[in-house]
Amino acid sequence: MTFMVTAVCFLCLAKGSPGQWTLADGSKVSVIFVQPIDKIAWRPEGTPVNLATLPKPVVPTWTGKETTPILVALINSTDKTGTTPSVQFKLPATTELQESFVSRCQPKSIWISGYKLGPGQPAEQDVAVGIADGGWSAAGWVSYKKSGGQLQPSGSGGESFRPDLGGTSGAHAGPFTTVTIPTPKKALDSLTRVAVYNSKGLSFPLSYSTASSGRANHTVFVFQGDYKTVGRVELQTRDVEWHTIRVAHFKPNEGGN
Repeated sequence: MTFMVTAVCFLCLAKGSPGQWTLADGSKVSVIFVQPIDKIAWRPEGTPVNLATLPKPVVPTWTGKETTPILVALINSTDKTGTTPSVQFKLPATTELQESFVSRCQPKSIWISGYKLGPGQPAEQDVAVGIADGGWSAAGWVSYKKSGGQLQPSGSGGESFRPDLGGTSGAHAGPFTTVTIPTPKKALDSLTRVAVYNSKGLSFPLSYSTASSGRANHTVFVFQGDYKTVGRVELQTRDVEWHTIRVAHFKPNEGGN
């Protein structure tokens, strides 16, 4: 109960605060700056925040020794599937920046994400925060069935993304399934990923993705799971909602006002 009260109090920032808004699905977002080494936090307009009121993350998000501020987004999600939100931060004259960490908090409906800022940031500047919350939708799919001991496509739909499947094993965590596709184009307003399911509809965990060493402009996605059991591969997307905080204070007010 203590964690819930703390989280609710923190996420209900002062009315009109530029660091608090609501997503289309009703999820509440709060953005603050944290300077761990000094044990202080403040809102984008510079007013202080009691660091002890932050929800407790399940996984530690900073060591406490960081000397530069961390831009933190807290999401009180309405999504019931437990899907991890995707968060991006965009500073002036930069491309979009992925979050440096994302973790569930206590209570479980709240997620914490953030970007560890580099040194030399201007004291005041705009910052845009892009959030994709909720489930993923299949933009395209290919189903598979066994034929002669090999997997063969048995159906497809939606956007064509030409997955090339393979199997490999590892010394400890294998077997693995690899999916190679043309590298998805980046877009500010949507995110794209590949998902693999076995013949029973259970998803394979993604281990990592990397640029293909043998095929230009292709990406290899590596999943934990037996290639021979693959039943379906999907190209999935979800929308990103952007919110711009104007003239955010990247340093706390000296007087603590």
